[in-house]
Amino acid sequence: MNNKKHQNKPSFKIKRQSSYIKGQIFATDVLIAISLAILGIGLIASTAEFNLYNKKQNRLGDELIQTTETAAAIITNSTWSDCNFGITETPFSINWKKLQKMSSEQIKQKLSLQGYPVNISLLIGEKGNSIATKSIINDTINTDNISSIDLNVFVCSDAAKDGDLTDCMNRGVTCKNGVVINSGTLTIQVGK
Repeated sequence: MNNKKHQNKPSFKIKRQSSYIKGQIFATDVLIAISLAILGIGLIASTAEFNLYNKKQNRLGDELIQTTETAAAIITNSTWSDCNFGITETPFSINWKKLQKMSSEQIKQKLSLQGYPVNISLLIGEKGNSIATKSIINDTINTDNISSIDLNVFVCSDAAKDGDLTDCMNRGVTCKNGVVINSGTLTIQVGK
């Protein structure tokens, strides 16, 4: 009888050791699976956040471009800023003397640019052969989000008359030494 008891004890210990080893393998598999699941969720979350950031930046860029183009259309087609020779309003013309008489805030209000940092300048004459540069609004823009537009415009001052326009059209771009009527480039920069 003693032999039977002795034989059962070693087999009982072997079963116990083998179930312990199986338990360890199962726990390691679960740990690896949970780690991979967390890694996958983290990658999905970071990709979603990156896409959301890109959409926000694109929306901001589109808004700035639209705002800048709207301001350019208003300033080049408004009676408060254009060259008026008594016969008709001249689109895409800038009377820089009219603009210099207005404050920056008045111009921003007319262009619906309140709350935006804005730079508006007018280069009178051709690039590389300019006569003067007039700074209309010169805000400090401390951002990477800037929309800029350059427009070729017809530039005049308050002293321009109908006869000056006719002379200018018959003689070419530069008229009366560029003081009264000339071509120019209007630059509008809007930041946010």
